[in-house]
Amino acid sequence: MTGQIHHWDGLHSARDAGASSDGPSTLAEETARSLDTRARVLELGCGAGADAAHFAREGHEVLALDFSAVAIRRASRHYVGLGVEFREVDFSRPLDLPSESFDLVYSRLSLHYFTDDVTRALIGEVARLLVRDGCLVVLCRSVADPLCGRGVKIEDNMFRLDDHVRHFFSVGYMRELIADRFGQAEVTEFDGSAYGYESAFVKAVARRK
Repeated sequence: MTGQIHHWDGLHSARDAGASSDGPSTLAEETARSLDTRARVLELGCGAGADAAHFAREGHEVLALDFSAVAIRRASRHYVGLGVEFREVDFSRPLDLPSESFDLVYSRLSLHYFTDDVTRALIGEVARLLVRDGCLVVLCRSVADPLCGRGVKIEDNMFRLDDHVRHFFSVGYMRELIADRFGQAEVTEFDGSAYGYESAFVKAVARRK
């Protein structure tokens, strides 16, 4: 994990000064429209902070986590005054947060960096943190992504390419991850783009039992 933190610190350090003008993702906009007034939102892997800022502007209480200290410093500076709490946290480990304290856990392209064991433990943490009938919204790279299979294999569907670790999800794998802890769930796979390149994704929207 230390190597990946250095990798992402470097990427965020290289972002230009206009990064704060990036708008929210389509996923954040869609998710925000589905929320009740003043929801408690936890974002895992907030990066530059645009999605977290969007949730806050929509009237929600937001805690946004990232393991990159550089990302957290930049987001805190760019979005000061919105009320978002940006916090540097390695969320591959158990989170020091109260159980049943969030209405939504949101993660866009940030849960696909961990081994199977860590991923399963993290999904368990997400379930613990959500209120009953709370919502998980997660987007990961799919095994249909052009990058899947490239680089050094770490474990099944997980590779290191140019110091970047990626764990690619299948629809079946995503469903298996959330089956025990979440009742109502919708899992979809689709093509798209990420950072200017063709990609493929698996998306899950699930309610805690």
